[in-house]
Amino acid sequence: MSNIERGFSSTRIETMAAIAAGLCVELAELFEWSEPISPDKEKRKAVERLVRLVEGESAETVERVVTMVEAALGVGRKS
Repeated sequence: MSNIERGFSSTRIETMAAIAAGLCVELAELFEWSEPISPDKEKRKAVERLVRLVEGESAETVERVVTMVEAALGVGRKS
């Protein structure tokens, strides 16, 4: 859990949904932060848009979006 929080490890959206349910919060709340992670406000807005786009979608659809984002960034899934 600590590695996920600190960004050292990734996880599946289903796992994040289970964590959100366990904490009694919406999935999107796990991706909110109280202070900007970047001075670039446009970047934060874009990340928030991504989260809103996948909210309510099936796990399969979210997984496809993650795969597309990984491909666009040139990063692979960590096993």
